[in-house]
Amino acid sequence: MDGGVARLHPDSTGKLIVIRLNCYDTPHEQLEEHFFRVAEHVHRSKEIQAAIRDKHYVAGLEFEFNWRTLPNDT
Repeated sequence: MDGGVARLHPDSTGKLIVIRLNCYDTPHEQLEEHFFRVAEHVHRSKEIQAAIRDKHYVAGLEFEFNWRTLPNDT
């Protein structure tokens, strides 16, 4: 929201940013709960939402959580 991503990747300016957490064989419920608590804070924060709206570096933020079990190769 401060333009850091836009400076590194100018083509991203004004686009939706997706924050994706890919987890493999980790404590699923605890991580998912914490991740979506952070997402909820971001979406409810008047300060963060104002920065998104007023600075135009990003169109918005979305959050994705993926959890998988690694295949057992034995």
